[in-house]
Amino acid sequence: MSNLKSLLKSLYKVLNKPYSIFFIFTFLLNLISNSAYLFTAELEVVNAAIITLCLSALIAYIEAVIFKVVEKIKLFRVSYVCIVVFIHNLFIIFDYFCLVNFQTTINQDKIDIIAETDSAEIVSFLITYVSIYTVLLILLCLFAFNYLLFRISTLLYYRKQCLNALLGLALLGAVIYGITAFNYVVYHNGRNVPQYTAPTRVAYSVYLMKQREAEIENLSVLCKRVKAEATKEKTNIIVLIGESYSLYHSSLYGYKLETTPNMTVRYKNGELLFLRNAITISDFTHGAMESVFSLDSLRTQFTSKPLFPSCFKNAGYFTSMYDNQYFVKPQMNFLSNASVSEAMFNKRNTKRYKYDGDMIKDIQVENKPTLYVIHLQGQHYTYNARYPKSFEYFTPSQYDSKRFTDEQRLHLSEYDNVTRYNDYVVNELIKKFENTNTILIYFSDHGEELYEQSDYNGHGNSPFVKDLSYQIRVPFIVWMSKSYKAANMELFKKVKKCEAYPIITDDISHLLLDISGVRTKDFNPTRSFVNDKYNINKPRIVLNSINFDEVIKNNR
Repeated sequence: MSNLKSLLKSLYKVLNKPYSIFFIFTFLLNLISNSAYLFTAELEVVNAAIITLCLSALIAYIEAVIFKVVEKIKLFRVSYVCIVVFIHNLFIIFDYFCLVNFQTTINQDKIDIIAETDSAEIVSFLITYVSIYTVLLILLCLFAFNYLLFRISTLLYYRKQCLNALLGLALLGAVIYGITAFNYVVYHNGRNVPQYTAPTRVAYSVYLMKQREAEIENLSVLCKRVKAEATKEKTNIIVLIGESYSLYHSSLYGYKLETTPNMTVRYKNGELLFLRNAITISDFTHGAMESVFSLDSLRTQFTSKPLFPSCFKNAGYFTSMYDNQYFVKPQMNFLSNASVSEAMFNKRNTKRYKYDGDMIKDIQVENKPTLYVIHLQGQHYTYNARYPKSFEYFTPSQYDSKRFTDEQRLHLSEYDNVTRYNDYVVNELIKKFENTNTILIYFSDHGEELYEQSDYNGHGNSPFVKDLSYQIRVPFIVWMSKSYKAANMELFKKVKKCEAYPIITDDISHLLLDISGVRTKDFNPTRSFVNDKYNINKPRIVLNSINFDEVIKNNR
């Protein structure tokens, strides 16, 4: 006990009055910021709270010691304090914003999204979630909030027991990190501890992002070297990837409003089929695209196997991509990496289109068998920015005023309008290829929640809602031209047979290899639902660890 008291006295002596007040102040900031993670932590609340307290105290003590060191330099006397306080306030804003809107905190997925976001998407996001009045209110509240914390810190400084308690917590925090480091080095576990503080969570996420960048560079080599061959006559294959498409708002899937008139007609004419039990692996685009493109599974190791377009290219297909979200530029995303893109595609667009329909107009029908990968803006918020004024078909008055607020009814009408426009876009694409030998496979990257469970519209929080179906279930459509259908009637029958099969878009790459006859050593027939070897009973794992079918069954 005497040794502990002596150690605390030594720690106390390091900090005199101004630094001790700063220590208490930053501890409170850390505690408030880091507490956001308690709502999503995997540990029991009590254990998570203890870890959060200790690590918050440790980081605050380190910040106070650094302050004492840099304070001797005149230039840093004020700037260091301002920077630290500013960063902590940013953590508080971001974490609690994500918590309120997406039921999660800043993590690797969110860092990935921020890194991939361009100015147009930022504007769209801000329009959806933030107003000038909200910004002013937040700034006013933060000023008052920080002033209050400073006053509390000044009062607590004169309570020696309080300061000693915080120093004790900082010591425990150092012990926790020490044990974690040991377990990480020796046993390769303990990775969750960095999540309990915002600074370490962001730092760890950036580290993982940089690690992913290196993996992507290796991926380009893997894609260029993959050995693949076409074992049957080549045809056109279109992989059409939608965005934020809720099948619960598709009249093709039974929605009460006519949002898919073109697809419904084509279905009734026997031109297309739609699968009723398809799901995606992720509730945001980045994760979904990794799983779709890779021959691996669950996207956790997506760089360990080649990407399906590279297999087609190396098998002699002409490969073309039209994308209204990702472009080749210095980004960490694999679809933006120049080397990976070159390994996958012979041709890519460089132009961003205001509306998806404009991009469809520019798609060139090649005079040779081609793999087309087309990625739409789809129904991504802001909904009314995704369709021309001429497609304002639904109005707020068509939605239940007793169930929905005026704002909700407006968003619902806008979403249904963009869904109807999306139906037009898909139909225009089909019309381009009607007289060619083509199969089109259309699915969405993820779904969209639209006030079904709470006052929330969007995606990205499915692990924390009662029913994740709205964000995880996706439409899945297969269209065949007349000539393709005539030559592949058995395939058409197989797809029709699979209408109710449990499908996951994580298996898309293997389906494409199967129907095209492109073969590579990584092809797995048990992951193609039209193959006789398809494993219909395999668990459909989403969001890295959740068994979708079990969760849905247990919630009924």
